[in-house]
Parts: sequence; C-alpha cells; structure tokens
Amino acid sequence: MTLRQYHIAQEVRAGLTNVEIAGHLDITERTVKSHLQKIYRKLKVSNRYGLLTRLVEDGMEVPGRSLQQIRISPHQ
Repeated sequence: MTLRQYHIAQEVRAGLTNVEIAGHLDITERTVKSHLQKIYRKLKVSNRYGLLTRLVEDGMEVPGRSLQQIRISPHQ
C-alpha cells in the first residue's frame, strides 16, 4: 500500500466519508474513490466494511468505536 493509500485507510478507519477524506487530504472525492478501489484490490476486499474488518484483523483497531458504530454507506 502506498503512503497515500495508507492515509486514506486511516481516515476510513476513523469513520470519515469520502467527501471528508477529500477535504482533509486536499484531493477530490473521485481521487479518494480511485485510491479506495486500489486498496480494496490489494487487500482482497470488496467494500468499505471489508476494509475496516481487514484493518481490525491486521491490528489497526478503530479507537473508541466498534465496526457497527462507524458510518458505512453504499454511497461513500
């Protein structure tokens, strides 16, 4: 995973939407989506929930939240 992809994964882990991630990293929402698709392929997951599950399995715990508490929308 590239450094940028790692940063995006961290933002997803924190529960941010694609629009919020784009604002934090000063990139477009389309770029966030592109990075997420590459992350999904690399980690062999199909969606945001799969990414979060994989991050938790790999030891990147979600601070102070359970996976159920994080906003997950099919439109993110």
